[in-house]
Amino acid sequence: MAKTKELSKDVRDKIVDLHKAGMGYKTIAKQLGFAFVVLLSYKNLDTLKDSFSHQSQQLMSSAVTVSVSNSNTTNLPQPVNLTFNHLQSSDVDSTCVYWSDENGPGEWSGRGCTSVMSNSTHTVCSCNHLSTFALLKGIHQKKESGQLSVVMWVGISVALAFVVLSLIMSLWCRNFSRKRRGGHRLQQDIQLYSK
Repeated sequence: MAKTKELSKDVRDKIVDLHKAGMGYKTIAKQLGFAFVVLLSYKNLDTLKDSFSHQSQQLMSSAVTVSVSNSNTTNLPQPVNLTFNHLQSSDVDSTCVYWSDENGPGEWSGRGCTSVMSNSTHTVCSCNHLSTFALLKGIHQKKESGQLSVVMWVGISVALAFVVLSLIMSLWCRNFSRKRRGGHRLQQDIQLYSK
């Protein structure tokens, strides 16, 4: 059959849509006689965040792990769509992220994931790979703070340059003033002795 089918599975408060054709289910099913999808939902992961991550972002949803029996779960031809229910109603911007352990102990990353739709109670994420997914509040602030850091260092450098320049000018003016006063006194002394 050439028809494209989607597998939709409700995992507590998340909805996961996996595009069957992009995952190679038919090939796996022929080789193994079966194919499987694993969906794990982590209800209280936000309470453990300080234990396993140095990041200060706040989780806005439960986390969900999506895995299939296919070993190639990156750069999928069809994206995986996940609908997250926010832990609290909020109009704050949320960012779709996955858990990446490429750089040491691991961190939340937004690479390959985009927010398709969001309101105060739900966010739909579209990702081109499988992993452990969640919504974060504050990841944009982290990126902005990196840009602000550059601006801050440029500002500090310019201010420091002006402080050094003002010190040089102050010393020069003080020196110039002494020489001028010294020359004026010399003239007064000469006039006093000449009389």
